[in-house]
Amino acid sequence: MPVSFLDPRPQFVESPQSFERLQLRSIPSSPTIGLLANGFPDSAQFLDALAQRVAVTIDRARFERVTKVSPPTPLTATQLSLLTESCDAVIAAYGH
Repeated sequence: MPVSFLDPRPQFVESPQSFERLQLRSIPSSPTIGLLANGFPDSAQFLDALAQRVAVTIDRARFERVTKVSPPTPLTATQLSLLTESCDAVIAAYGH
């Protein structure tokens, strides 16, 4: 019996419609950046270190931190609301 490889990745299709619903806005001079740690060990500590570096580059950046209970657990409604309504950008990270 021959062995065949099934590539599970979907075909890449780029169309203008893919980007029509994006609501891009300019980032303010003092942005709020969400830091989403996924619950793996050290993910929150990594984002804290990253925030220190970003704060040096973006002088007046503020940070909102969210840590999931565990990697497979979805965000709570409160966490999702905080990131989507209060943040100009979100950085997600996982630990090791």
